[in-house]
Amino acid sequence: MGNRELIILLAYSESSLNYNAKHSKKGVVGICGIDTRYWANELKDNGIKINSLESCEYVFNYYLEKNKGNKKKALLDYKGVINDKKVSGVVETILQKEKELKKDK
Repeated sequence: MGNRELIILLAYSESSLNYNAKHSKKGVVGICGIDTRYWANELKDNGIKINSLESCEYVFNYYLEKNKGNKKKALLDYKGVINDKKVSGVVETILQKEKELKKDK
């Protein structure tokens, strides 16, 4: 995982690292809050379990590429609600915590 810290933080923000997390949005499942309506077939075709950190990495990397490497925009796309203050705050926290974790290495 190239963005290991970020993926763990993203999963934590989605489920508190609970593989059995219940999500409020219909069709969203698992540790990474993956929307099955958009990702189930593609993940399956690539041999990735939908309820895995690998699925989180795959979906995040899609958004990262789409946003030309901009992590903030990729996280906002992943979260799906760009104009929401709470989501924006979560994204800022993820980026700050990732920076702190990388600094400690």
